[in-house]
Amino acid sequence: MQRIVWLIQIVVVAGLIFGGFYYWARRQWPDPAKRAVLLRRAGFGLMALSTFFFGAFVIGDTFTDPGGWKAAGLGRV
Repeated sequence: MQRIVWLIQIVVVAGLIFGGFYYWARRQWPDPAKRAVLLRRAGFGLMALSTFFFGAFVIGDTFTDPGGWKAAGLGRV
């Protein structure tokens, strides 16, 4: 149950950060074309960051399991 509450809190905080960024970008660049470029780059950056984070988590979890490096074919047999 506590995990669900933690996950909801993260989603709410991320939504507030994204909403604040969108509001700031809308006021800073009233031209929709320039704002679209900025938001597209920001979205790409967020996706790349989340992919790196979860990829690092999966790799770390794989190598801490029993036989991690050997199971991945990177250790001496």
